[in-house]
Amino acid sequence: AHKEIADAMQQNAYLQREITAAREGYNDTIRQWNSDIMDWPTKKIVAAKNGYTTRIPFSTSKEVKDKAREVLF
Repeated sequence: AHKEIADAMQQNAYLQREITAAREGYNDTIRQWNSDIMDWPTKKIVAAKNGYTTRIPFSTSKEVKDKAREVLF
């Protein structure tokens, strides 16, 4: 039982690192986007014409959302 608990804790730690890395990558992309929009008037004009905002909502496929709701262990 102790080994199973230790394995589960190790897997959880790994998954948490993966989630953090993905979040950091996403946040870096958002930060760069916001910086570009504010720094370059041309980009601001193009973004406004295309209906873009300074916030990019996180979106994913239904398959990924369903997989995220599955039981991990």
